[in-house]
Amino acid sequence: MQVEAIYNRGALEFARPLKLKHDHLRLVVEVPDDEFVQDSATSATTLLARVDAVLAPYQSLLAQATSSSQASYQEAWQSHLKDKHLVAYEKSNI
Repeated sequence: MQVEAIYNRGALEFARPLKLKHDHLRLVVEVPDDEFVQDSATSATTLLARVDAVLAPYQSLLAQATSSSQASYQEAWQSHLKDKHLVAYEKSNI
């Protein structure tokens, strides 16, 4: 569902009140590139957001991982890269 909101000093204000089931909810917000102040902190934040988006499908696996499960992390990352590569390959061969 798409909902209009206004960003105001660090908070999103919805155009109309919403009654949500949960108090804590992850949202995806699309912000035009030209609205960002380009400094190193913003670039780092943008990069971290992109990494989080890539790893989102693997969050449950990563949450279960311990510091000794580096192999599991590498396996999940390699699986992601393989999936992305195969999707790109399949699209190019259509």
